[in-house]
Amino acid sequence: MSKSALRSVVQEAAAEMQGDLAHRWSLAEIAGSLYLSPSQVGRVFNDQIGMPPIALLARLRVREMARLLRESDMTIAEIGVRVGWRNRGHAAEQFAKTMGVTPTAYRAESRVNDGRIGDRFRRLKREPLVWWFLVCLLLEASGRQGGHGGVPQ
Repeated sequence: MSKSALRSVVQEAAAEMQGDLAHRWSLAEIAGSLYLSPSQVGRVFNDQIGMPPIALLARLRVREMARLLRESDMTIAEIGVRVGWRNRGHAAEQFAKTMGVTPTAYRAESRVNDGRIGDRFRRLKREPLVWWFLVCLLLEASGRQGGHGGVPQ
């Protein structure tokens, strides 16, 4: 496959997952929708964005969770279920693992900063952000909502 075809595979899968975060995605299902084997999909994702598709799904869920924490009064449990996690504990754990802060602290800080994420969160848990940049580009190219959605810069 060419590099553009590989990017297209990742873009298509990311857009599909973003479109239905609450769905219980499996690697086999993602692979089937792309007409590839699970091992091919895993390899393409790792080569293109440095993580498997299920890890990308978790990050997409965290991104949406961060947006809902900033923009809604839904409980953390309600937000967690809405983005595809079945219980509050798992949602909070995944959020804290990615963002470096609990959902409660994130919401409080975002409200203190009038909806803007403070420098404190930008410094927390810095990871290589190449994956995030690529996903945002891919989602924007597919017509989905882009931007950074509160992910640390």
